[in-house]
Amino acid sequence: MTFAVEVFPPQSYAEEAAARIAVRLPGQGSVVLTGGNTVEPIYTALAHSHSGWGSLEVYFSDERCVPPEDPPSNYRLAR
Repeated sequence: MTFAVEVFPPQSYAEEAAARIAVRLPGQGSVVLTGGNTVEPIYTALAHSHSGWGSLEVYFSDERCVPPEDPPSNYRLAR
């Protein structure tokens, strides 16, 4: 199995990642999101580039045991 590695400048990695994710999101169905500081700019860019969230069920792969409004909450991050 061969993998290609691409390197993007820090100022454009989020937009590039969001664009690649957006074209692969299903029109309906389920998607699993992760949390953490690295994905925050990607989720922000993805929110601006994809509007079909209403027909997707969103799950979290590593939600913390905190209320949804708590700053470390992955739900809060994605919301």
